[in-house]
Amino acid sequence: MNKQLFLLRHGHSPFGERGADKERILSEQGGRDVSAMGSRLKKKEIVPNLVLCSTAQRTRLTAQYIMTAIGGCIDLVQYDDRLYNASVESLLDVVREQDKNINSLLIIGHNPGLSELVHFADGESSGRQHAFTGLATSSLAHLELSVPWSKLEFTQTKVVDILI
Repeated sequence: MNKQLFLLRHGHSPFGERGADKERILSEQGGRDVSAMGSRLKKKEIVPNLVLCSTAQRTRLTAQYIMTAIGGCIDLVQYDDRLYNASVESLLDVVREQDKNINSLLIIGHNPGLSELVHFADGESSGRQHAFTGLATSSLAHLELSVPWSKLEFTQTKVVDILI
């Protein structure tokens, strides 16, 4: 059985607010956009076995909106500080650690790492008409792996869909 990897960029979060970057919250529009994405996932019957989420406040809020929209249990969400502004290599390391019994994984995180991961995977996917240019806030990429998590390489990854 192929593994399904979903990469979701957090909802819009205003810059320039006082406080640390990690404490930024979602804007009102960001909350609406993430809720709408959650509704789209529910309509497509996408409910991951596990959700890994950055520890930033905006990603935590994104996870709450998504889990509410899809009817998923918030207990499926695990927070991992390594996902905060993670590089492609860090993202790959986190994915490779996942249990082989997990078939569907959602990662909620940040650019540029998420977009770079999709970009590299997209380069290995054949037949796409338009080149991938990056994940906007509240956007989701669906990748499919033909190997266990522990063997993840770009050559075994296919970009199935990008929801904006």
